[in-house]
Amino acid sequence: SVRAVSDASAPPGPGWLVTNPPYGVRVSQGRDLRALYARLGSVARGLGPDWTVALASASPALARATGLPFDPGLSTLNGGLSIRFVVARPR
Repeated sequence: SVRAVSDASAPPGPGWLVTNPPYGVRVSQGRDLRALYARLGSVARGLGPDWTVALASASPALARATGLPFDPGLSTLNGGLSIRFVVARPR
């Protein structure tokens, strides 16, 4: 489903939250996205210990703003932008 990150809820049991939030390069250019990423991290931690979060981000600082323990990840290109795809298991 597609909805605001603050509206996310989790069914019981394990699951994945996979997201490609704005990087601030083309979409939301010039806007501070730290609050969005922090909210994403808060929602992810509320999903439960059996959930895994995968995130595509062009900014290591924004990924850190989630407060999630991401692994080093995979570097790749997305639409010509250098990004990192990272995965975490929130606790």
